[in-house]
Amino acid sequence: MFKIKNESEKFIIIIANDIFYVSLITFIFFSLIELARPRFISAHLNMSVFLMLTVIIGVIVAVSYEE
Repeated sequence: MFKIKNESEKFIIIIANDIFYVSLITFIFFSLIELARPRFISAHLNMSVFLMLTVIIGVIVAVSYEE
């Protein structure tokens, strides 16, 4: 959608893409742990905030994706 102008913007998009994949995999892993042992992760980490962070980063990556 947006035209990437320089190398620093490309680098930021690559980093955001990696952060999205890591946060998505971590969220799925934490959710599976929560299914196996309730309140094991959520006693220390608010899963809703973590999900919102993952979704926001995913939207940024999706909007900035260029074919």
